[in-house]
Amino acid sequence: MLLRDDIALAFVPFENPRILQATSPEDLLGEPLGLLYLRRATSGKLTKADAARLLSVRLVREEPDWVLLATDITNPSQSLRFWIGQVDWCDGCFGQDPPPRYLGIEDRLNASPLLHLQVGPLMLRGIEKKDIH
Repeated sequence: MLLRDDIALAFVPFENPRILQATSPEDLLGEPLGLLYLRRATSGKLTKADAARLLSVRLVREEPDWVLLATDITNPSQSLRFWIGQVDWCDGCFGQDPPPRYLGIEDRLNASPLLHLQVGPLMLRGIEKKDIH
């Protein structure tokens, strides 16, 4: 969970057996990874007027990019796409079984922050909003 003045973000990974069986990011294409709670400030700081969204997240490929497709649970016709800067596979590189789950944020001086996410051995770095549908 991440809480800041401008964003509230929580990610709950699914207990999807495909994640444990996968041997590469390609094995997880189209698989549901988890639920994302997202509340973003429309101006500067979060207020009661800023609506929260509950989204189902899955990894997709839009050549040549990797994308997190986040579909609104209450309105499946709405989705957010997040571009992923780097996709890695970390099978046992931390010496932990199962691999840790991680959600992080990296601030940038002249741009929106980047997010980082790990679900099992799948590591996604440099996640940023791409477009809205």
